[in-house]
Amino acid sequence: FLATTSESEFQDPQEAFRLASRAVEIKPENWSYWDTLAVAAHACENWDESLRANEETLKLKPDRTVNLLYLAIAQAKLGGLEQAKDHYLQAAGNAKSKNEIELRDEAEQLLGIDAIQRDELIAAYYSDPPPADARVRYWQDRGRWHHDKREYESSVADLTKAIQLDPKSHAAFDMLALTQNELQQYESAADDATRAI
Repeated sequence: FLATTSESEFQDPQEAFRLASRAVEIKPENWSYWDTLAVAAHACENWDESLRANEETLKLKPDRTVNLLYLAIAQAKLGGLEQAKDHYLQAAGNAKSKNEIELRDEAEQLLGIDAIQRDELIAAYYSDPPPADARVRYWQDRGRWHHDKREYESSVADLTKAIQLDPKSHAAFDMLALTQNELQQYESAADDATRAI
């Protein structure tokens, strides 16, 4: 709150940073404390700490879109443009919330990417053969991307791969149910919606 509030009388990013730093000292296994530190470090423009806090958050809670974007910004600010672009690409197609879109736009400004280039880069990222170490998140995101393009059969294939890698992936089952609904496979959609719960 102290780092992100729009009410200036309550803003105190430095205090937020101090409190979050203390919290991660006390309980370093808590991803949300690292996430809070990442937000505070960003607000303070402390790029080294932002980098560290986002990396720690992602170790504990992999593939969070917001942290990938914060990480891309910190890396770009520190001159690591290739790493920044890699993290940006992992997150850009999933920026949905207002905060994520603002962070995506900030990263794009630092990386010199416009909206047309964004669409081309995301398409290339998901069209190229997947990385050999593709994780569940990659397949979920690619499935969502195909779904958004109304390429439902491809979406089903990607989401099925995500579920094979993680049979407990609620997000993959949820998106699979939505996709099967579009394909009018209502029974399968209902089954997968139930698994998503």
